[in-house]
Amino acid sequence: MGLDVLSGIDGQWVALLALVTFATGAILVPAASLQTYLEYRRRSAAIPIASKRDHLLQEVERLRLDLEGLEARRAELVEALDGHDGLRAERAELEARADLARTELERLDERRKAMEADKEEIARVRAERDRLREEANAARETLNDLGRKKGDAEHALEELRKAHTAAEKMRSDFERARDAAKRRADEAHDAAEKAERTRTEADRRATEAGTKAETLEGEVRTLEERRGDLRSKVDALHNLKDTLEAWAAEQAKDDEDPGGRALGDLFEPPALLTTTSLTKAATLDDEAKALHHLEGYLDRVGLSFPTRRVHAFHTALKIAGISPLTVLAGISGTGKSELPRRYAEGMGLHFLQMAVQPRWDAPQDLFGFYNYLEKRFAATDLSRALLHLDGHNHPKHAKPYDGRMMLVLLDEMNLARVEYYFSEFLSRLEVRRSVDPADAASRQQAEVTLDTGGGAKRESVRIFVGGNVLFVGTMNEDESTQTLSDKVNDRANVLRFGRPTTMRHATPDNTAEGAGGYLPYATWASWYRTADDYPTDARTQLHGWIHRVNDALARVGRPFGHRVSQAIETYVVNYPGSDRLDATKRAFADQIEQRILPKLRGLETDAADGDPLKEVRDVARDVDDDALADAIDTSLQNDVLFQWHGLDREDA
Repeated sequence: MGLDVLSGIDGQWVALLALVTFATGAILVPAASLQTYLEYRRRSAAIPIASKRDHLLQEVERLRLDLEGLEARRAELVEALDGHDGLRAERAELEARADLARTELERLDERRKAMEADKEEIARVRAERDRLREEANAARETLNDLGRKKGDAEHALEELRKAHTAAEKMRSDFERARDAAKRRADEAHDAAEKAERTRTEADRRATEAGTKAETLEGEVRTLEERRGDLRSKVDALHNLKDTLEAWAAEQAKDDEDPGGRALGDLFEPPALLTTTSLTKAATLDDEAKALHHLEGYLDRVGLSFPTRRVHAFHTALKIAGISPLTVLAGISGTGKSELPRRYAEGMGLHFLQMAVQPRWDAPQDLFGFYNYLEKRFAATDLSRALLHLDGHNHPKHAKPYDGRMMLVLLDEMNLARVEYYFSEFLSRLEVRRSVDPADAASRQQAEVTLDTGGGAKRESVRIFVGGNVLFVGTMNEDESTQTLSDKVNDRANVLRFGRPTTMRHATPDNTAEGAGGYLPYATWASWYRTADDYPTDARTQLHGWIHRVNDALARVGRPFGHRVSQAIETYVVNYPGSDRLDATKRAFADQIEQRILPKLRGLETDAADGDPLKEVRDVARDVDDDALADAIDTSLQNDVLFQWHGLDREDA
């Protein structure tokens, strides 16, 4: 406040202050210093906030030096001031103003000290932030390691449970054998006692010289007892013989009859094919009309999915020949499991949902296994359904379901390692497009072989999974799940469901009718388009986008091969309405989201060499998908290592 007062002094007072001295403790203020301070007040208003601190420190130091000079000058001029009575009153006023200036100087010095303290606090906070970030990364690695150890422990626990069951059975068998041995020992003991009594009786009769009749009666009684014992043993042997003969007959029946008790479970039609309303072919054969009917059905059952997401899911299923798996990823509760089920109802597909278990580690968890203790094959709904939809290897069983299609949902498929239980089958599915299903030798490359036991007496069951069976998997992305390998990502379309931004409440219509019949596979196949059906100029533009993205990924060591390029082209060609430029752009943006971005997980976001990730973002803008480009920017800014979290397109 004192400096503000000084700043209002006019030029005459400034000249006067240059000649005036104050009493003891006052300050002599030269005119040049006051002019300098007034100039400082004018300049400080224009100084940026970032530079004011250093400038203020310089001004404080300069004012301190002026103060020291003024204190020396005051002593010299104090006597001259005493000779001018007229100036005494003005000196007192100026002295008061000088005190205000001194107070302001002290306040500025306190502000400088506070700013120095703030600078030290900021440095300390930054160091603490860096330390916490390192601890968070270490904790994340520890969580991932604990997740893997948990899976291993659960697998070991399951093995211990199996071993415990086997041990319990062995203990039960041992106890039965022990009881039988004890009974035989008791019988022997009784026989010995009887023999002892007989001998004693004989000695007694001999010593007492009993009559001959009494001796004969004793011998007859002994013989009767022996005959009863022998008769009981003969009956037991007959019972054992009957049991062994029945067991041998069952064994012979299992070895000679491949469709008998041993494989009866496998050849039994699953409920999903027999207890369904899909008993006649649907009348909708136009793809656009079928999709329009599907969206109306989804709305009636209370599901709100944007048209773009429905078209993306539909297109991913259409190109199952080159990309056999469609994955729906994201947080829980976003409709990942509901969309496949309602899609099957609305389009007329049989639907099978399988809940993946953390202990799954082999294809047998999908298809079943031969139980050597029970002498029978324990089939799953999937193996039974696939067998009854295979008209090449099992025409008799598949005849009632000719032309049917099925959608298989592997729910929470990444609770276990996908590569353990699904990788081999995924390779078989990929080979389908390069074999001739009508040629048994060629078809065998893509067939699934089930071990049905029985050795050479019973042939293994082979199943060919045709294009009429579609596979979808859901995965929650949290600390309890496994990530997908590059092998699975390259053979799949990954649709990520972002966090919803708005709340929606809808009342489902439980009476809503689905497709009204099954969708014939021939109709589905007629919707498929090849690259030759696509306009040449549109293909040239599409190839240019693909090459731009692949060149950018090559600079960070993440390029993709011909399979992914062909899959992207096939997706775009088969996207609904792709002959229009806007639909082509939308389809290609989908492939950036579904195929390209998942391959970049773990990449450092500050990658050099022209910022390849920003090149991918720029391609997204070139195809008019600003929402996708902004989501890529967000991932680049928020994460040290790139992680694609998807985006919410519900408002698109």
